[in-house]
Amino acid sequence: MDPSDRLLGQIALQRGTLSREQLMECARRAEREGGLRTIVEIARDLRFIDDAELSAINRDRDAHLAQKRRIPAAAAPNVAPPPAEPPANVGRVAPAAPPEPEPRESLVPEGPADTMDAVVASEPPRTSLPPKHGGIVATHARRGGSRARVAEAPSGDAGVDDRTKAPYLVRALHYAAQHGGSDLHLHAGAPITARASGRLLPFPNQQPLTPGATEKAIAQILTDEQWERLSNEGEVDFPLEIPNVGRFRANAYRQHRGIDAVFRILPLVPPRLEQLGLPATLARLVDFRTGMVLCTGPTGCGKSTTLAALVGTIVESRRDHVLTIENPVEFVYRGGQSVVTQRQVGSHTTSFARALRAALREDPDVIAITDLRDRETMSLAMTAAETGHLVLGTLHTGNAAQTIGRMINAFPAEEQGQIRATLSESLRAVVSQRLVPRASGSGRVVALELLVVTTAVANLIREEKEYQIGAIMQTGKAQGMVTLDDSLTELLKAGTIDKANARRFAENKERFK
Repeated sequence: MDPSDRLLGQIALQRGTLSREQLMECARRAEREGGLRTIVEIARDLRFIDDAELSAINRDRDAHLAQKRRIPAAAAPNVAPPPAEPPANVGRVAPAAPPEPEPRESLVPEGPADTMDAVVASEPPRTSLPPKHGGIVATHARRGGSRARVAEAPSGDAGVDDRTKAPYLVRALHYAAQHGGSDLHLHAGAPITARASGRLLPFPNQQPLTPGATEKAIAQILTDEQWERLSNEGEVDFPLEIPNVGRFRANAYRQHRGIDAVFRILPLVPPRLEQLGLPATLARLVDFRTGMVLCTGPTGCGKSTTLAALVGTIVESRRDHVLTIENPVEFVYRGGQSVVTQRQVGSHTTSFARALRAALREDPDVIAITDLRDRETMSLAMTAAETGHLVLGTLHTGNAAQTIGRMINAFPAEEQGQIRATLSESLRAVVSQRLVPRASGSGRVVALELLVVTTAVANLIREEKEYQIGAIMQTGKAQGMVTLDDSLTELLKAGTIDKANARRFAENKERFK
């Protein structure tokens, strides 16, 4: 590799503009081209960096060369050599670690304590993350593979962990949690962004994060096992709890610019039904001793939170063994009258299906499954409901009728007759919900559809007439049934939502002209 190219690579690493993995990819391409383009020019064409970052790296290179020409060799300070040329076989040989860069300025200027400028106040220290076996391996400090829990924050700097040294990420999570955010996005090449009231809003007065900054911050909150999974599979789900800040359900994943992460903000204490604005009739669902209750809706509609509220009600009111199967564990149930066992797929078991098979030998009264995502899991859930357990679960569907169709159509045609019979006997209720923006513009409210499986509904399921379920729900108010459009109408009459959003979420949009 040309010395000038090595210098450009060293500067890009020190600035955090390129990760080592990205640099090695650019180096391989430069070698194949015979030096027709520099490493950073290739990085720009691959969209690892933009034109402004390319110009900044070239300016730093020119300044370094000019300084070197001005200083006599005898008086020249000790300068760390540029990184070694990437080896030919990257998959088995890790490259030399880059020199530790000088501390950079904070991502945004310091501001008043109550502004977003104060949240993202510093960048985590840089660590070496060389490829290994075709992926990446963490070389940041870990003590005996210890779990990645953020230690108690030192006084005077709430939310900052001296061990993981990721203050800007912790502060950003703290700010988002304190200001009504539901999710926090950490994307390479973009400012930190939070979702509030269903909208993505960038933190104000903030520069985009470099790929190196996001990679290091994410590496510092993952355990070695989680980091290896991210390396080998390209994504990893994990829970994160920060004392005095909150609990988070997180997903880290690789994309063309580097490594990103999205954090779902969770309460430290499982919510209650009344806190979520859900009708009191839902509390009757926990009176079932056997059968299956499903919480459904699109992504981000709050179905996992509703499930947690139902589980929390059971834990507080019944003397049962409650077993949850989650990926990852979101809400932690403490106290109450029930004995609670919480298992995480990936850490405590290999799959939802395997955990469900084992659950039948673990004497549970209630089984909660956070995602009925495949045929085997659905089949085992129905079996558990048939054998004397109460099964609670979530499913990604649009409404109650679609939920039943989704469960049946997950199976081959020759099995669907038996599945219909099983589902008609085991299904107790379906809760389908949406989060609708409030008319005030502050926050969202739940619009709810509730199907109670009566004898009439069970007959429709067996007879392949799910399309008639909507009519049954309209006449089933005495049994506690609610249609989504009726729920939207009530919210509209109360002035909680406006007509535009009622029409947007309605099943029958003509009703809200």
